[in-house]
Amino acid sequence: MTLALRAPGRGSTKRTLYFFANAQLEATLNKGPYVVGGSLSGVLPDCLRLCDWIEEHIENLATRHAAGKTVLDERIHTHGPWVPLELGIQIQCLEGDVWRDGETLAGDFTVRVMVDVGRDPAGDTMSAGLEGITDVNEAIAFTKAIRGYVADVYALYDE
Repeated sequence: MTLALRAPGRGSTKRTLYFFANAQLEATLNKGPYVVGGSLSGVLPDCLRLCDWIEEHIENLATRHAAGKTVLDERIHTHGPWVPLELGIQIQCLEGDVWRDGETLAGDFTVRVMVDVGRDPAGDTMSAGLEGITDVNEAIAFTKAIRGYVADVYALYDE
């Protein structure tokens, strides 16, 4: 999934700054690549909440692995999807195997992403999505990039 973020408008406070993004999901299957996209928006604190949410999921998986658990504990099992205020996307982190190799995390887990892609003729929201496996270090790099983006935008809008 790629997010092309556009700068929010002026006149907002840090708590009300919006992000606008074009989300593009691409899957390569037997007959070639399939691309689905849509636009989404939300307040920047939603981005930070997403980072916290992903990092918590990773930590829970690593803790479970260290304890030798093979079944999701209640906290991980009930980890629902992340949804921003504007409801344009849903992200859900699912089962995986994450462990610590010294100070480094290793492993992967499944991610499911649903993006609103428009409305059908009756006016109902249509969504499309993908499910795939992501490397834990790619997920951490994603959260670091999002946190960096938010910090850069906040620096422009000092209260």
